[in-house]
Amino acid sequence: MPPFIYLVGTILFTVIAQIIMKWAVPSFGPLPESASKLLPFFFRLITNIYFVSALFSALLGSFCWVFALNKYALSFGYPFMSLSFVLVFLASHFIFGESISMLRWVGMGTVILGVFLISRS
Repeated sequence: MPPFIYLVGTILFTVIAQIIMKWAVPSFGPLPESASKLLPFFFRLITNIYFVSALFSALLGSFCWVFALNKYALSFGYPFMSLSFVLVFLASHFIFGESISMLRWVGMGTVILGVFLISRS
């Protein structure tokens, strides 16, 4: 298997985890305002299929990351993780309908340019 697949897997599983978590948040209910309500809230989290799925996806991404680190220098591989920011950014707009300012679009373009430059090194 080409080692680049491990970087792609890390990014995709991380993005999937974030998207699932965003879907799950409304089902968690409000954040507890007192310590006595923390345990029931925690129980709702660990029994929520979306939350568990998001954790599982993040775990798969972590395994892919371990494999990627076995093949690439950290200084080369880690900047690719910023592509997960770009994909979550796009998902927030296209899946969840969040509005994005022009300044944020310019910032994402800068991130993409940075990853491109690092990939050329």
